[in-house]
Amino acid sequence: MKKYHSLLMSLLVAFLFTISGCFGFDPPAPEETAPSHQPGGHSDQPGNTEQSEQSTHEKGSGIEDQTGSQPDTEYPPEGKEDDSEKENQSEIGNGKPSGNMNETSENAQDKGGKSEEPEPDNEPEAPGKSIPAVVQNMTLNEKIGQLVMVGVNGTQPGSHIKALIRDYHVGGIILYGKNIETAGQTVQFLNQLKSINDKANNPFPLFLSVDQEGGRVERMPDAIEELPSQGKVGKAGDPGFARQIGQLIGTELSAFGFNMDFAPVLDVIRDPETSVIGDRSFGSDSQLVSELGVAAMKGIASENVIPVVKHFPGYGEVSTNAHTGLPVAKVSLERLQNVDWVPYQKAIANGADVVMVTHILLPKLNTDYPASMSQKVITGMLRDKLGFDGVVITDDMTMGAIKENYKIDQAAVRSVKAGADIVLVAFNYNQQISVLHALKQAVKDGEISKEQLNRNVRRILRLKRGYGLTNSPEGKVDVDRLNHQIRTVLETN
Repeated sequence: MKKYHSLLMSLLVAFLFTISGCFGFDPPAPEETAPSHQPGGHSDQPGNTEQSEQSTHEKGSGIEDQTGSQPDTEYPPEGKEDDSEKENQSEIGNGKPSGNMNETSENAQDKGGKSEEPEPDNEPEAPGKSIPAVVQNMTLNEKIGQLVMVGVNGTQPGSHIKALIRDYHVGGIILYGKNIETAGQTVQFLNQLKSINDKANNPFPLFLSVDQEGGRVERMPDAIEELPSQGKVGKAGDPGFARQIGQLIGTELSAFGFNMDFAPVLDVIRDPETSVIGDRSFGSDSQLVSELGVAAMKGIASENVIPVVKHFPGYGEVSTNAHTGLPVAKVSLERLQNVDWVPYQKAIANGADVVMVTHILLPKLNTDYPASMSQKVITGMLRDKLGFDGVVITDDMTMGAIKENYKIDQAAVRSVKAGADIVLVAFNYNQQISVLHALKQAVKDGEISKEQLNRNVRRILRLKRGYGLTNSPEGKVDVDRLNHQIRTVLETN
């Protein structure tokens, strides 16, 4: 019986295995990886549109990467409106490649004064951290503010500059000699500006700029040793010396809290006796100006201060000062290309971050408007021909060259339309407000496209992030130490 019972059990087990196959009770197969186009995959997931535009690592800085916009104070006397509408990412245009070593395209990594390794392409940026994402979530007023740099009155912040920072979100301040008295006062002034910007909840630190060239354009307090003019450096003819002077400029400016310097001058002078620039230039040889200018530029940038090369398209030919009237240079395009633009080509090839375009009329290129308002000069020549894709800033729009010939607010609009990213309005609060209003209205009317506005703001914010601008205050300046550094360099050259 046991034998038959065992046989019966064996047959029963075999029967059960047979029918299990019929009903599909096979063990489950290993899980397959979800295809990339499914949620959790790659580019088709909603909300990742910025990643295609920002594939490389952007250097960390003091900029708060806020994706939510701050409450905005309207520009008086306009009525209240909702200007917090965010542009779609599809509206943000892509930039063109350029010769700029720091940023060769709109997708380039932000190097600023220091280089950085890009993140691997397969590591997407954290949501809200990319510059396009930040720009997308800015209000119109915040964007317009970044396009304007203003001057201030007095030696401490007054009500006007507080309003410009708090209510109009201006992106930069320039100080002149009238604003600078002592070392302590200057540091305190800049710290107060940073504090106002911080308390206003502006997510982007200010450009804090100055004209510090050396020689007759010397803005530092009297307690600081003076630096030689570029003309004296040019006579020495030593790029190493030019770099040391640039580095000294960067060191002293950084100590006070400045983060941008309108230097070096790249103008090539033709006649030293009649040239307005004179000893502010390294000289009359374009190759020498190129070598010394690039060396000085790199010296300034080495101290994490943004150098602004000037005065494109070349100011060494004229005898009229743009502060009082509109200079006219009847030079040929051949002269511009073979002489005046050579230093700029060299600077751009060596990573120039910012170019200032000045108020000079070039009838061979534009008979109606100066270079600072000319699309043919800014976009056609500087951007397209010379390949510059960094930040373009105008010379002061309150100079006689502009205010005696054009309405400043409309001149500012024309400059931005021509390709400038920032307009400098150094004097007169009412004119500064007028420019801000005019730029805003031009965007609303479609005269300045949203694509161009976003592109300009992205350039500006990348520059700020690249140099690590912050609202952090500076401490006391060691004047003795600065003077010792300056004397040491001057005594050994």
